[in-house]
Amino acid sequence: MASQFCTTCGAQLQPGAKFCLGCGAPAPQGMAPMQQPPQPAAAVPLPPAGPPPQYAPPPVLQPAQMQPAPPPPPPEKVKPGAGTYFGYLLLTGIPGVGLIFALVLGLGKKPGHLQNFARAMIAYNAVISGVIGYLVYMLFQFLGKLAELGYAVTISPS
Repeated sequence: MASQFCTTCGAQLQPGAKFCLGCGAPAPQGMAPMQQPPQPAAAVPLPPAGPPPQYAPPPVLQPAQMQPAPPPPPPEKVKPGAGTYFGYLLLTGIPGVGLIFALVLGLGKKPGHLQNFARAMIAYNAVISGVIGYLVYMLFQFLGKLAELGYAVTISPS
């Protein structure tokens, strides 16, 4: 038996089909099979024959793939040398200026070895200032007692 062709689109019809699989037009019934398909009036591109395209879901990322890359390691901090500590010791030893310098460096926002050094110098200056203040107080107490006893206390350049 010869195959039939659709009169609308020219697609080959299956034996016993009632509709064209290409365009959906009703298949001719009781007509003699044709050897050649008729030429369509307008050239319409046909969809590809075969199964319809299948949906492909996007790939699922595994938890290990979703984690961001670790940040690079921070640069190594260079520890200050002995010369730096000696210079800071001289600067913090200047009365007034040293205390301001130690406060600014010790209470700053950059933590590190020098900040700890400055905090230690603040504590050191506080202790030394307390000791010197106490010694001056005791000296004036002693000079006051000598004055009460009748000793003349004068401070004169030599």
